[in-house]
Amino acid sequence: MVEGREELQKAMFKDLHKSPHECNLTELDFTISEIEHTLRHLDEWMAPHSAPITLLNMPGTGATILDPLGVVLIMGAWNYPVLLTMCPLVGAIAAGCCAVIKPGSYAPETSHAMARLISRYLDPDCFVVCEGNRDVTDALLKTRFDSIFFTGSGFVGKLVAKAAAEHLTPVILELGGKSPFIVSKCADLDLAAQRLMWGTFLNSGQTW
Repeated sequence: MVEGREELQKAMFKDLHKSPHECNLTELDFTISEIEHTLRHLDEWMAPHSAPITLLNMPGTGATILDPLGVVLIMGAWNYPVLLTMCPLVGAIAAGCCAVIKPGSYAPETSHAMARLISRYLDPDCFVVCEGNRDVTDALLKTRFDSIFFTGSGFVGKLVAKAAAEHLTPVILELGGKSPFIVSKCADLDLAAQRLMWGTFLNSGQTW
């Protein structure tokens, strides 16, 4: 994320016309922060947690030990192509999982950049990038994974959930939608208007 910053910035400009500042503000710095937060807390998250036992099991002790799920399919989105692909990957790595990464196909230059960087820095036996259109997505969804993380529309989310159900695969769905605003009577209208417009047009209208 640090050494590949300029490469990702150039790719996002080609795909989305994001300036370097907006790339940093809305994607790269958020992802780096996610990594740093994970590194700070990983030992705590990995530690066994004591669990209560019944009288029948006395004088034994109980603990919950977390194991990796296995191979995770991560399906990113085009509107935040780095953030919504790399942050789930951070979680998968922290959990000890391997991952198949499918970046959003509508941001092809960013997809190519992430594919180059992931193959350069991560173990190719554990982390694979599959690029392409909906045919690639359909083929991936016919494969059994241990977990699926998808960001996108509710329509596609239903297709993902249906495909996952064939294998009883757990899914995490982060589905899109626009957020309404409520401006109360006591609000400073000039300030509220500025903030609403900033959020509305940030990332070409793909945030609020």
